[in-house]
Amino acid sequence: MGWTPEQIDRMTLPAFHAAFEGFLRAQGAEAGEGVSAEEFARVLAEEMAAGRA
Repeated sequence: MGWTPEQIDRMTLPAFHAAFEGFLRAQGAEAGEGVSAEEFARVLAEEMAAGRA
């Protein structure tokens, strides 16, 4: 994707997720079923509680 580890560290989890999804589509990946909004919110809350997002 072309980013340095430092640039990725400064991204929020939602920003990285959106960029990664766009990257996959640009590479020709087909849309998968993804995660539900509830699952995404749960993981985001866990990451925020751990200080990673």
